[in-house]
Amino acid sequence: MRIASLAIALSIIGSAPAQADQERLLVLSGKEHALILVDPNTGQREALFRVGLGPEDVAVSKDGRTAVVTNRGDELSGTTITVLDLAANKVARTITLEVRHTRPDGTEQVRRYHRPTGVTFLEGRGKVVVACAGEGALLLIDLETGRVEGELRLDSRDPLRTIVGHGGRYAFVTSATSGTVSVVDTTTMRIVRTIEAGGGATGIALHPTLDEAWVVNAEVNSISIIDTKEMVEVVEFACGAMPTDIAFTLDGRFALVTNMQEGNISVFDAKTRRVHTVVDLETVTQELADSRPAPTAGSFGKSAFPTRLLMHPSGKSAFVATLRNDRVTEIDLATWRPLRKLDVPQLPASMAWSQIASGAVGARAVPSPEELRRAVGETGK
Repeated sequence: MRIASLAIALSIIGSAPAQADQERLLVLSGKEHALILVDPNTGQREALFRVGLGPEDVAVSKDGRTAVVTNRGDELSGTTITVLDLAANKVARTITLEVRHTRPDGTEQVRRYHRPTGVTFLEGRGKVVVACAGEGALLLIDLETGRVEGELRLDSRDPLRTIVGHGGRYAFVTSATSGTVSVVDTTTMRIVRTIEAGGGATGIALHPTLDEAWVVNAEVNSISIIDTKEMVEVVEFACGAMPTDIAFTLDGRFALVTNMQEGNISVFDAKTRRVHTVVDLETVTQELADSRPAPTAGSFGKSAFPTRLLMHPSGKSAFVATLRNDRVTEIDLATWRPLRKLDVPQLPASMAWSQIASGAVGARAVPSPEELRRAVGETGK
């Protein structure tokens, strides 16, 4: 019955033509192990790509044509990333995170990396850097050849998120376990500096115009600002309860922070570093709160668990993903009020944006969440 249902669901995924010059919101589902393309104007699910188990993060190339997904794994550690051709609407390849070395005696040694987490494109180089929590490492991967070109063991454990600074040379990698940010020269794959941040360093964002990286520290409820030229922390100040992600408005005037425990978004004035406003998000029912308890100790109430942020390219709105109710909410950046809510696949782990000018066809119509859950034997519980 399970196989038959899956076949039915796959047959539903038809062959509707892709539309040219269309913006798409990419939502990564940790539950359905898939990347969903959503029309941001209608909320309609336009395409679905099956990726590896437990996908963690997604990044899109500047031209919007290529997406890379890290597959952290489910019960077993993941060892792959998935590369998607968004113009042709297909999975281009799956890359195993391994390095092969030939010993002096001629035998081959294979070193495999596990639990890939954050991923970031290196502009203009056709390459990405990928953090691997299993080994506490950062990898440099050539997407064209599918090979790991560089590998580096970091001075921190469980690296989580990655960004690349202005100029594209240095990567900044957060570690929640170590409470640090590692600075890596991507041309040599060497550690430049390891910066002490606050406890539970998770989300990180680069200021669009200043040489600053802002890091949210989930364990101590603070924000650390790092000078990306001097590579030092210049200040740390308080924020909401259990911050998980941060994003700047396109003009750099404001920084938005998701507070998972409080179930809201703090908006900071980037110049004064004071709270400008707080955006309250919808709460969940008590029944849903009971069925999806908090991952750690603490009072979470009926928080919808806001975890990830994404700015609209127009600079007029932002999207926030909430794990507890499987939803993406668009926020108006002029009024700081929710504009609309999009129902998405279970456990939206990450988001990205793509806009491509292509006449490619083959985008697949996506079945409803109920049809997908029936196909894979999900109950939604």
